[in-house]
Amino acid sequence: MSPESGRDRLVVCSPLRLEARAMRRGLGDRGEVRRSGYGAARAAAQADRLRHDTFGILAVGGTGAGLTPDLSPGDLVVGTQVARADSGASVSCPSARRGQRERLGSDGALAADMESGMLLDGAAGRPAVVLRAISDTPQRPLLSPWAVPGGIAALRSLRLAGPALARWAAACGPRRVLLAGPRSFCAGVERAIEVVERVLEQRGSPVYVRKQIVHNTHVVTGLERRGAIFVDELDEGRRCAARRRCAASTRSTRPARWSPRCMPRRAGSLLRATRWR
Repeated sequence: MSPESGRDRLVVCSPLRLEARAMRRGLGDRGEVRRSGYGAARAAAQADRLRHDTFGILAVGGTGAGLTPDLSPGDLVVGTQVARADSGASVSCPSARRGQRERLGSDGALAADMESGMLLDGAAGRPAVVLRAISDTPQRPLLSPWAVPGGIAALRSLRLAGPALARWAAACGPRRVLLAGPRSFCAGVERAIEVVERVLEQRGSPVYVRKQIVHNTHVVTGLERRGAIFVDELDEGRRCAARRRCAASTRSTRPARWSPRCMPRRAGSLLRATRWR
């Protein structure tokens, strides 16, 4: 593997051998699966090695303990926030006690495990994700007859999640951006933007503009900062017309809307930036 491809590589850390095998079967050759070891100590050691390794994206894939009653064995949980044991939110998992499950579940947590928080340190600023398949729940604890079918369901879900994980990693990788030319908008929109900019330069703000000039937040915000005020109809511009300000229309506007009745007599200027079709 070349150094260039190594910088784009997806590395998946799975604590247990069965978890790693399920991830390899689902991921195929679209990433490297490492068995990181069970428990926080082994996870911390693996994270230290990851910090100095060459890869692009880190994923943590394994089983976890469900904390809420709406989860079932085999459900997949993608972490949006991971709380480490040394940060105050700790649980002995997967054999978590019922009281610990209820406490963490009431705080908004969905699943618990022993390694994810430590392993994420190894990302060192690179894209990372935690994927845990539920193996046991408060209703079906680990130390119960449900342990075996729950574990099988979780491992099956991990294997099936492999292709989705590979697509996510590809989306997080380097992208090639092609700029549209000669313009990114149609000619009419380009002309409308230019008209409003010229009016702002020549007559100052505010300039009332019928409808948003283009469905582009960056352009609209920039014009608003310069003094453009976007209104739904021309008669909303009476406030500016009373001060001899200017109202401009940048959307397709029927001729009836341009009747003098639409604006009061003291209207300063009424500009039309695009043609009616």
